Amino acid sequence: MKKNLLGKLTDNLALKIISVVIAVAIWYIVVDYNDPMIQRSISNVEVQVENGAYIANGKRVYHIDEQYKTISVIVEGNRSVVSRLTANDIKVTADMTEAVDLDSDPVYIPLRVSCPGIAQENLTLPRTTIPVRIEDVASREFPITVDTGGTKPAKEYEIGSLKASMDSVTISGPQSIINTIGTVVAEINVNGMNQDGSVKANLKIYDTADNELPESTISDDLSFDGSGMPEIEVNVELWQKRSGVRFQVEGYTGNPAEGYEVTEISTTPEEITVAGTEEALETLKKQGNVIVIPEEMISVEGAEGDLKVDNIEIADLLPEGMITATNASATVTVNVTVLPWGTREFALDVEDISVQNLSSNLAVSYASAEIEVRVQAAEKELEELTGSQITASIDLNGMTEGDYTVPVNISLPEGYEQVDSVQVSIQLRATPDTSQ
Repeated sequence: MKKNLLGKLTDNLALKIISVVIAVAIWYIVVDYNDPMIQRSISNVEVQVENGAYIANGKRVYHIDEQYKTISVIVEGNRSVVSRLTANDIKVTADMTEAVDLDSDPVYIPLRVSCPGIAQENLTLPRTTIPVRIEDVASREFPITVDTGGTKPAKEYEIGSLKASMDSVTISGPQSIINTIGTVVAEINVNGMNQDGSVKANLKIYDTADNELPESTISDDLSFDGSGMPEIEVNVELWQKRSGVRFQVEGYTGNPAEGYEVTEISTTPEEITVAGTEEALETLKKQGNVIVIPEEMISVEGAEGDLKVDNIEIADLLPEGMITATNASATVTVNVTVLPWGTREFALDVEDISVQNLSSNLAVSYASAEIEVRVQAAEKELEELTGSQITASIDLNGMTEGDYTVPVNISLPEGYEQVDSVQVSIQLRATPDTSQ
């Protein structure tokens, strides 16, 4: 029986061998068709440093430029394997003990690459070494400034004070990096805060060109007070806002020229919003919610016309524990009206100006709500004069669409004289065509 079985196996032996060979070939063809060999470039593979202590010691450190801390690797293999690979699957190392020449600058360190499931000959690097600079260690102390990064507390509050848990930090690292550091900032988020509290800060380092240092540079190359990045908290004190705070000018020094007098003093802006401690706001309330501008800041000596005192710093007028609110003006201007004796100023609404010779296809609008008319007469007559007795008109003959400053014609009752000429800024715009 064994003989019969052996005979069956050996019958047409050559044909059977050929069939097996063809089957194996077909299998390889099918596999190669469905899972072909491909090449793929995988970027941002981290270069891992080994045996760094071989170069670095207490006085010297090594530094790798940012562009050499990652590398691209070309991988060849079956698509089913290669397509699934990520940068984390590939290991690229730079062993400092394999430095080509420690006396060169920079020192070049050979790179080695490996990946589980991929043969060494199927891994290709665009470069075989990376340059490493060996530098002296430098240390400097930097003050820490606090920044809210554009975030804001609740709308009824302002930041009164910010106090970081550390005033300064000593940073150590390669001299080339330490020399470029400009500022150290503790950045916090205060969005929506409505009560005092402590906020964890994100420490950021900027160079002298105000560019932020990359996180990898900070973590790989720098130490802080001899250890890692410190945890910093910032104590935030909030002050409540108060709006409608007015300015009050105490008076002025000196005297205007002979025949002139001060008739009015006003400020621009007329009022502002401030923020302060409870004590400071309570004191402000007792003062009638006014900020006093001392008379010694305003001199009218020899004035023969209106004058302005510009750029008075509001911060210099505020008591301790108070600031101007965000977006509020930082300065105030005092406007002093100086008129000849027997002169009075009247404010006329621009809507009462008579418009003459306005083209039918144009409409006029004004840049201000009022015009000021100064009138001179005997004191008794001035007291009797009212604004309704003053008429104003403008002549727009021949004017087309555009912006203009035009003279205002003033008409006064008999016995009164206009002191200064008056002009008004207007806009002429085409009216919509309603005939269609």
